Amino acid sequence: MIMAKAPQPGAVKTRLCPPLDAHHAARLCECFLRDKIEAGRSIDGTQPAIAYTPSGAERLFRELAPDFSCSCNKETTSAAGWLMRLTGCSMRATQELWL
Repeated sequence: MIMAKAPQPGAVKTRLCPPLDAHHAARLCECFLRDKIEAGRSIDGTQPAIAYTPSGAERLFRELAPDFSCSCNKETTSAAGWLMRLTGCSMRATQELWL
């Protein structure tokens, strides 16, 4: 599973600005995302998936990875909470995995 933000200027890779401007930082993020999608395609015997944010970015992700299943994270903002919601893990189970 790939967890990703849509590569929108001003929303991704902001710690790289400066020296990059927001447009170039978003473009870099898109390049990283494309690399991850290709890596996901190379894993045999799996059904690749992308969990993305924000809502409204489905078209972008379907264009980048039409062979992946895609779902939007609409409610959870933390990465841990997002992963727990998508995988159905309980807080206790997740804490045990991280310890």
